[in-house]
Parts: sequence; C-alpha cells; structure tokens
Amino acid sequence: MGKMFLKRIIPILVVVAAVLTLGIPVCASSVKSGDLPNNTYVYWNSGTRSYSARSVYNFKKVLTGEDIGFNYSSLTDISVDNKGEICILDGESSSVFILDKNYKLKSSFTGSDEKTDFTGAQGLEFRNGKIYICDTSNSRILIFNTSGKLLSTMHLPESNLIPDDFIFKPIKIGVDSSGYVYVLSDGSYYGAILYSPNGEFLGFYGSNTVETGVMTAIETLWEKITMTNEKRANSERKLPYQFSDLFVDRFDFVYTATGRTTTEKVERGQIKRLNPGGINVLDSSDVIFSDRTKANVRFRTSGWTVDANISNVVVDKDGYIFCVDREASKIFIFDGDCNFITVMGGGNGDADQVTAFKKISGIAISGEQLVILDEKKNNIVIMEMTEYGNKFLAAQSMVQNGDYSESLPLWKSIVSQDKNNQLAYSGLAKAYLAEGEYDKALFYAKEGKDYETYDQIKTYIRNRFLKNSFNLIAIIIIVTAAGLVLCVIYIKKKRFNKKIPLFIKNIFTVFSSPIDTFRSIKENNTGSVLLATVLMLVFYLSAVAKNELSGFQFVGENANGFNSVLTLFKTIGAVLLFSVSNWAVATLLQGRGTLKEIYIVTCYSLSPLILSNILYVILSNSLSLSESAFISIISTFLMIYAGLIFIFGLMTIHDLSFGKFLGITLLSLLGILVVVFIGVIVFMLAQQLYTFILTLVTEMKYR
Repeated sequence: MGKMFLKRIIPILVVVAAVLTLGIPVCASSVKSGDLPNNTYVYWNSGTRSYSARSVYNFKKVLTGEDIGFNYSSLTDISVDNKGEICILDGESSSVFILDKNYKLKSSFTGSDEKTDFTGAQGLEFRNGKIYICDTSNSRILIFNTSGKLLSTMHLPESNLIPDDFIFKPIKIGVDSSGYVYVLSDGSYYGAILYSPNGEFLGFYGSNTVETGVMTAIETLWEKITMTNEKRANSERKLPYQFSDLFVDRFDFVYTATGRTTTEKVERGQIKRLNPGGINVLDSSDVIFSDRTKANVRFRTSGWTVDANISNVVVDKDGYIFCVDREASKIFIFDGDCNFITVMGGGNGDADQVTAFKKISGIAISGEQLVILDEKKNNIVIMEMTEYGNKFLAAQSMVQNGDYSESLPLWKSIVSQDKNNQLAYSGLAKAYLAEGEYDKALFYAKEGKDYETYDQIKTYIRNRFLKNSFNLIAIIIIVTAAGLVLCVIYIKKKRFNKKIPLFIKNIFTVFSSPIDTFRSIKENNTGSVLLATVLMLVFYLSAVAKNELSGFQFVGENANGFNSVLTLFKTIGAVLLFSVSNWAVATLLQGRGTLKEIYIVTCYSLSPLILSNILYVILSNSLSLSESAFISIISTFLMIYAGLIFIFGLMTIHDLSFGKFLGITLLSLLGILVVVFIGVIVFMLAQQLYTFILTLVTEMKYR
C-alpha cells in the first residue's frame, strides 16, 4: 500500500514543482545572452501577415561608458571606416571616441574652443582616417584626424544655385572613395549638397520628387482656375520630402532614406540607391521598408499604432540593406533586389530586454556584427550574425550572382531549419531549375509563391515540348481542322441541324444574332428554363475552375483565398437576385418581360462569360506572364460581348428604348443592394437571437 502511494504521489510532486518553477521570475543577469528572445519575423511577397522566423542576428553583448573607458553623455551617430575601426559621436558633450575592432577604446577627443566645438552635432562620417562631423548648431562641417586635430572646415558656399533663404543645418554626411562629400541639411528638399574633394560646391545631388498623376494634374488645374488672392495667400506649396539619412557603399552608390511623410497610409519606397547622376537605380518604388501594418509594436497594448519613420540606412559589402524604423525601434534587412530578409528588435520606448531597443540613434556594420546605438538606454548593443544567418545570406548572394546550383545544399539546410523562409523556397526552385529537375523546381516555386520563377519554369517546359513535338502537333492540328470541316459539311448536307431542338439552337445563335434569338424567345416561347439553369450552374463551375485550375502564376495571391460560398453568391446568387429585382422594377415601369423571360435572357447572356472562363483556364496553363495581354484581350472582348447580348436581350423582351432600359437596370441594381442590406440585417438579428437563446439556456442550466 505504501509503495503504491509513493509511486502515485512522486510524479504528481514532480509536475507541481516544475509548474511552480516556471512561475518564478528569472533575474536578467542569470539568463545567457544567447537565450534572450529576439523578436524576428518576415513578410511574404506583398502580404501584410508576418511569420515568425529564425534569427539572422543574435544579441552578443552590451557596452556602456564604463565598459569602454569613456564617459559619454549621448550616443548621437556612428560610423565604421574601411579598416573596421568604429567612431562614435557624442553630440551633447562635443566628443568623439574611436574603438578598435574588439570594441576597445583607441582614442578620443573633445571640441573645446570656438573653432573645434561641435556641441549639438548630429551626423558623423569616418573615412580614410578622417572624421567628418556635421556641426548642426554652427552650420558647418568640421574635419578632424583621429588625434582630434582640425584639418579643415566646410561652410555653405555662395552660389546662384542656392536660394537666398536657404538655412544650412547639416545633419548627415557621406563621403565616397574619391573624397566627394554629400551633406544633408535639415529642412532642405533639394537633395544632398555635393562638395568636391577640394571642398568646392558642385550643386545639389538627388532629391525626392513630388508624386504626380491624373488626379494631381486635375486638382492643380482646378486650383489655378479658381485661385483667388486670399486662397493663394493661405495655400501651401507642395514640396518633396527631405532625406533623413544617407550612406555611401563601397561602389560609391549613395543610399538615401526618407523618414515619415504621411500618417494616412503605409509608406513605400523609403530607400533609394542613387547613381552618379542622382537617379534612383533601386527598384524600390513599391517596396515597404518597414512594417506593413501600423499595429505591429512590441510591449504595447493591441490598440497602439505607430507610423513608420525610417531614420537610418547602412549597406554591407554584399549589398544587404539595413534600415532603422526609429518609431518602432526595429531594424529591417533587405537584399540588393529589395527582397525581405528579416526584421528584429522593437520596443517603441518600453523595452527592457537587451534585444528590444528603446530608441535607435545610429547603426553601423563591423564585419559580421551590427553595432547599434540606443540613445534612450544610453548603451551600445552588439548583434552577431548567427550560423543560420551566415548560410542564409551566403545562399541569397549566390542566387543574386547566378550561382544557383552551388546554393542548393545551403537552401536545403536553411529550409529544414525555418519553414517560413520564403526566399529559401524560391532559391530551391531556381537551383533545381538549373539542375534540370523541373518537377521539384515547380513544387518549390509554388511553395514559395515565386510567380516569376514558376512562370519561367513553365515557359521553358512548354517551349521544350513544342520544339520536340512540333511535327506531331502540326499533324494533330491539321487532322482536327479537316475533321471539323468535314463534320460541318456532312451536317449541312444531311440537314441534321433541323433535328436539333430550337431551344438548344438558341445557345449558339445568341452569339451570332442575339436580337433575333431573344425575339424568338419572346414571341415563340422558345426559351428553356431548364437549359438556362444548366447554363447558370455551368457558369458557377467555370468560375470555380478559373480560380482552381488556372496557371499558378496567373492566380497569384488568390490561390489560397478561394471561397466557394462567396463565388456562389457572386454567380448564381447574382443571377437570381437580378432576375427578381428586374422583374419587380420592370412590372412597375411598364416592362413587358416576365420573370421567366428575364431569367432565361440573363442566363443565356452568360454564355460568353462561360467561354471566357474556360479559355482563361486553358490559356493560363499554356501562356507565360509576358503573353498575358493576349488573355486580357480575349477576356475583355467576351465580357463586353456578354454585356451587349444582355442589353439587347432585356431591351427586346421588355420592348423598351435604351434610356428606359438603363433606368430600369439601375433601379434593379439598387433593389439588389436593398435586398442584400436587409439580408445582412436579418442575419445579424438571427445571430444575436441565437446568442441570446444560448446564453439563456446556459443560465437556466446553472440555476
């Protein structure tokens, strides 16, 4: 009895102890740095849903002034030179300190007099042993050596290109390998101020442009027509937004970041890569370089939202772009083709965990490590690339360089570690395509929703099949065409068409002579409700087939979002609702068509749409995306033709002019909206009644 009791009680005690242990708070100092959570996730394609992802970077350590051996007041900006040494600006105390690759203090200096003081400085660039400081408060650029000796000073030059009211307040600076200097001035929408290596002003470089379009042109024209002196005085000129940061990469391309420009929508194209002519060569106009929703913020309530504000951008030696959203305190990583790699951090000022930043003021890349300045925590966070991150970025670089086969083993390892890595599926598809394994390539392209690669594979398979089977295909086409011609001749000769019932012939004649067909239906009662119903059902099935059986590259994001019930309402439901609504309205407005005739005409008019859906399925599985215009032309033509048949049909059976037909049709559509609205209200009331009855029954059970 005692042994049995012990056997039962011991496991229970173990479980209770484990649960209690989980409930005990753990001191932060007792947790290993590598075990601290790092909120990393990804977005797939243009979707707004985020997926958890393995960390590309993990927390390594935190540095404070005590660790470095330098008492700083603020962490304003950071820059790494080509030797890997790290320079950090303390704008509040007019100081700079330089660290070696191991984050040990190498040297420091402080601006002490009128010529060298840079209190309030906001920007820093460390290049070729020279330290360029944006002395914002004093409207100048100071250039020091690493010992703190002032080498030169740059001011706003005198030039006809610079407006008289221009205020020079340098905030960010970049220097290329030839010594050309790019300076951003606070409040300037002209772009960066460009200096030669000798300090000569060369003009403004790059700039954001004001969005234009048809509606903008119409608004501008209207404003000019209706402009008064009072409106002119109160109007604001629409100007481009200023850059918030810039970075010069090892190829001397200038990357620019644009901060917050609107609170009305999620912003796009915040990062640009400018060539020597100041033209953006990065395909980024439609890319969101931040969260794709406004509510994705850690340590805040579910209703908390922030607007993205890209404040910093840096680029590594392989072209990977690291941009900082200052408001959300997150770091977003993209490759050179603007593919989403990962995002990490977050906190929005409320984070106490080391990997959740409170307010990032600067970021730099030192080898395979990120050096991040957190101005609110007043510390320096070092993030180190993980083994997974090394594999991931190496494999993606191979893909960008066209080394698909070499990347195959890396992608296999990556996808086994992270099933949410979309680029891994895309990389596997490209690798298997290079290896000639087309079935696997198609599978992974579909898994990764890589529509372009999928289309490329399908096109290659199609072209290879046509090339290898051209003679056979030609023979089949010739034999089929000849057979059809002979069948038509035989049918006409034997007069089989007279044996075909008239109501079936109407399905075919509605294409060639819709007015005569519908007049026959009206006068001779040759329409068939059964056949009309069959056409309506076939229309529904063709709509389902169009979504489910069309080429994957054409279906796109709708492949996994098909709703058969919604499609049922959009096809069968729409036909029935319109038939009833049109009959009710037409009866009141002297329309002569009966409900049966309206229903038959509506269903017969679906014939071109059925043909359109069938052709879409066939052609989308045969043609490539580059040939999609052919499908669009056919679909548009058949849709217009279906509309014309529908118009002719209703005008014929109602015996109305086009004006009256248009009025009845608009009122019919309004009737449909009323019916749908009432249906929604009834559904909501029924749902509330069901909930009330369920609650009442539950209460009665407990009493």
